[in-house]
Amino acid sequence: MRNRALKYTIGFAVVGLIISLLIAYVERRTVTTFQDNMPYVSLGDNIKNRTSGAHLWFEELLGGDASLDFERDVMAQLNTVRAALQAAYDGKTTEHGAFEKAIDEDTKVILKEGLVGIDKLISTARERWKARQESQNSSDSASAAMNSGAGSQLDQQFDSTYENFQLTMDRLI
Repeated sequence: MRNRALKYTIGFAVVGLIISLLIAYVERRTVTTFQDNMPYVSLGDNIKNRTSGAHLWFEELLGGDASLDFERDVMAQLNTVRAALQAAYDGKTTEHGAFEKAIDEDTKVILKEGLVGIDKLISTARERWKARQESQNSSDSASAAMNSGAGSQLDQQFDSTYENFQLTMDRLI
């Protein structure tokens, strides 16, 4: 009887030890995964905020706010976003944390889509700004307003590109 009780006690102790070790392993793995992915969350949030700010400044600039500058207030923000995405893709350290070269194919794809998206956003912003500049120099103000104003094809293209980029950053986060 005593021998059987000892066997059960040792068996339960071994099972308890194994379960404790598994719990510790899962907990450590969870913390490590969180720490590895935190720079991407920070990056995505920061990028979304910067592009939203650039978008708002751009709309204000197009609305006639003379205190704003296209290169300083809009393009500088978008170029900073592009540099941060490129650094994450290349596996460099940024203000958002240390990025290892992505092994996960999904992360690589999302970062690449982000780079393509920000390049499109930059080019559509430049096109729209150029059209706005040309419309100010044009004598035909009605056709100029149709080419660069709210609701124009360039405006819709810019807004669509911006929304697609934000969705890509949501996927990254």
